[in-house]
Amino acid sequence: MLRRLAKALTLVTAVVLLEVLAHAAAIGVGLRPELYGVLPRSDSRWFTIFSAPFVHANSSHLMSNCTGLLVFGSMVALRSRLLFLFGSACIIAISGGLVWLFGREAAHLGASGWVYGLWGMLISIAWLDRKLKSVLMAVVVVFFYGGMVWGLVPSDSRISFEMHLAGVMSGVLVAGLYARLTSACLSNS
Repeated sequence: MLRRLAKALTLVTAVVLLEVLAHAAAIGVGLRPELYGVLPRSDSRWFTIFSAPFVHANSSHLMSNCTGLLVFGSMVALRSRLLFLFGSACIIAISGGLVWLFGREAAHLGASGWVYGLWGMLISIAWLDRKLKSVLMAVVVVFFYGGMVWGLVPSDSRISFEMHLAGVMSGVLVAGLYARLTSACLSNS
């Protein structure tokens, strides 16, 4: 169990360090973060779907997202490092794509869609598989981070509730896919 926890923490810590290094590099070369956030319906800037999670407006924005990535990412990676990697890739692509299609005219940047996706995935997996470990993780997530639900409604024009909402939707989708795959694997064995 300790080896598994160490591997999960190592993976997620590496991802968080990548976030910090990307932010430091952006500051170092003078990048304007808003140019690399998701720019809805901009044909020439479609790639921002994939750059946005690694670009933050400032250091407090970065630290807020890194905390969520570390907590929720570790919980997902403890279940399965492959689920963390696959789930993260899907959440980034789907939530970024949804915001690119339906978001308001603004630069949507930061890893909060990814964080909300992991949050939604943890809660949804518990709902779908109803195993004690999953339910306990979801109880911890809801108890300590239940207030994140308020990030799903518009409250501040500088905060992308669209990315939060798209992240949760993506996390629920990934959890559903994960539940189907694990159920199919168990029934075939």
